[in-house]
Amino acid sequence: MDDLSTVCQGLAEGVSAEEIYAASEIARTRREARLFDDIVSCLACLVKVDDLKGIRLYTVWTLTSAFHRTLIADIKHNETPTLSRAQLEAARAMLKDLENNLRVLGDRPDAP
Repeated sequence: MDDLSTVCQGLAEGVSAEEIYAASEIARTRREARLFDDIVSCLACLVKVDDLKGIRLYTVWTLTSAFHRTLIADIKHNETPTLSRAQLEAARAMLKDLENNLRVLGDRPDAP
């Protein structure tokens, strides 16, 4: 699968929970740096809303895992990482918002 446009479409604003989940599973497996901005944008859009737009926390975890694996792959498999400082700063801001999201804060290991 060389054409990742369907994955990018699945991470766009306004798509269904099922499309986000499917796209995040593919992104998690592929670990393509060219999906990094789409992953970050999707998460940033979700965390703006206290209830994460009703998306299941497992889907948010899958998307966050795709983010993590993509970041690690870019650093590990490229002599010079391809992600820019601006991309990493946007990711940092998104992660801070994710960390402070009310629904994420309410999810506890002892009472998921």
